[in-house]
Amino acid sequence: MQVTGPSGCGKTQFCIMLSLLATLPSSVGGLDGAVIYIDTESAFSAERLIEMAQHRFPHYFATKEKLISMPSSIHVYRELTCNSVLKRIKSLEEDIISKNVKLVVIDSVASVVRKEFDTKLQGNLLERSNLLAREASILKYLAEEFSIPETYILEI
Repeated sequence: MQVTGPSGCGKTQFCIMLSLLATLPSSVGGLDGAVIYIDTESAFSAERLIEMAQHRFPHYFATKEKLISMPSSIHVYRELTCNSVLKRIKSLEEDIISKNVKLVVIDSVASVVRKEFDTKLQGNLLERSNLLAREASILKYLAEEFSIPETYILEI
């Protein structure tokens, strides 16, 4: 799934909510699994995650133990360069298997690309396109192989 919109419209909040839902047990409508959240803008907030959990599911998160244990199911990786994002994506298969991952979020795909590539320079557009194509190819394989949804944020 691709989430697009202007800055400040709630894309990250939406992905945090998806992450919360994926960690809930199936008896409450969740996926009963873990989440890999690749954060390229340092936007993920564990405090916001806990606030959302308390307000959206007050009965399920009535005990402090459940509330405290829930964030441990969301594995946040701060990747601030194109190469580190690609490296992380290449290593996802092992994490998906070992951590029972049910959702992969990349927030934001375009952020690191915009920082590193000036499209006005000769060759940068091709290099950028090749990088994004490699990432998309790996992510498509993982989504199909493990039947897990993947969410990407793109700011317009």
